[in-house]
Amino acid sequence: SRIERAVKSVSIPVCGNGGVKLHSDLERMRRETGCSFVMIGRAALGNPWIFSNYNATTKEAAEFLLEYAANLVERRGFSLQKAAVRVKQLIHFWSAGALITGGKESWLKEPDPERLLRKIADAGGVEFNLFCGSQS
Repeated sequence: SRIERAVKSVSIPVCGNGGVKLHSDLERMRRETGCSFVMIGRAALGNPWIFSNYNATTKEAAEFLLEYAANLVERRGFSLQKAAVRVKQLIHFWSAGALITGGKESWLKEPDPERLLRKIADAGGVEFNLFCGSQS
């Protein structure tokens, strides 16, 4: 592979990238190519636990997205609508916790930000207070 050839031809650490969807993919890339580091893009948007190889529960995945939305509103001053747009950007790639079921289209097309966040809370079995983020 190109990465393996780069590792063999230089004396500095090489960072590999491409095709990483699971933690096992990054371990495989390091093992097969000899690269020192692996960049992860879209897979990290869909599963923030990819780096630790932790399998998040549905509840944890819902809490993550709800806390993200709450932080955008409470700490960054985003409107609920703008926060929902950012959450949808993650949902587009989301794979963690088997949270997004029945296809992503209905999630991505939900026009009401409060309904979207409540749908996330319901799917994860999490109580959701619009002004206080998620609560277990």
